[in-house]
Amino acid sequence: MNSELLVSKKNNRMNKRGIIRKSFLFLFVSLLTFYISNVEIPQLPFFKKIYPEFVVLNIENSLLTILFLSILLITIGKKYTYLFKFEPLKEGKTYIWIFITILLVYIMMFLFTDVSGLTFYSSPLNFSYFILLLIRVVIIVPIEEEIVYRGLLLLVPSNKIKYLMLIVSSFIFALIHDDPYKIIWLSLGLGILGIRFNNIWIPIIAHSIWNLFVSFFAFKV
Repeated sequence: MNSELLVSKKNNRMNKRGIIRKSFLFLFVSLLTFYISNVEIPQLPFFKKIYPEFVVLNIENSLLTILFLSILLITIGKKYTYLFKFEPLKEGKTYIWIFITILLVYIMMFLFTDVSGLTFYSSPLNFSYFILLLIRVVIIVPIEEEIVYRGLLLLVPSNKIKYLMLIVSSFIFALIHDDPYKIIWLSLGLGILGIRFNNIWIPIIAHSIWNLFVSFFAFKV
């Protein structure tokens, strides 16, 4: 019995050390990702020729963040590749969930923030610049932000703390935006979709649809 007790204590210590090491590694990766996505880097000459700085900001940061996280995913092997499976995209109920979630996000904004309606938004940019802006906000930004906030901060950590991480990731996501009181509802909706399907593509699609929607319609307050 004594030997079994010693083995049990030893295993517990090893488990605790493993959890601590994983926690520090997770924290390091999260901070590094946040740094890469926010550090100011000079605009590359190639991008300067494509668009002026006032049209699309920090596109290099977004692409660098996606590249870093892609390399990280490849490095850790197949452990989290299930998050990127396409099977849920083949089911009709997935898109019903996305539509209902987006609708509920707008309703919650309408009920609990200063949103009072919608108005059509006419962009002052010319057509080519507006298309470039749409590419960023509808494709690049959703992929970058969902991999970070619904992937790294929500779906990668243990399932035992997924609802805690839903709150944490939602608040962090909201705080990086100009109007966190509105965005917190979107963040919670995207997080719920991620947990429901245990998949990163679903919140990416929902985020893309939302960004496309607000690219043409502004909230009235």
